[in-house]
Amino acid sequence: MDSRFADDITKRARLALADDGHPWPAWSTGEQLFVALVLDDTEYLADVQWTRAEAIGRLAGEIYGSTADAEAWIGTVRAALAEDFLRAWRSRA
Repeated sequence: MDSRFADDITKRARLALADDGHPWPAWSTGEQLFVALVLDDTEYLADVQWTRAEAIGRLAGEIYGSTADAEAWIGTVRAALAEDFLRAWRSRA
């Protein structure tokens, strides 16, 4: 997996979190789905009529080949977001 892609989705997830917590409509369908997966945004997925399993399947098909690898990738991006949160929290203390 290209780390630039993970960095891009991480940045988009940060933008979504700073706004209303949902992917931005101007992004591509894939970007919206992948940000929704990272943020566990089931409301967004339901609104666009995608199940989590379907979105994972798309991520796996476009980037990996297995849902296990896609799930691991999502975990990596979530960990990066958590590190950002902790760093920001510590800097305010």
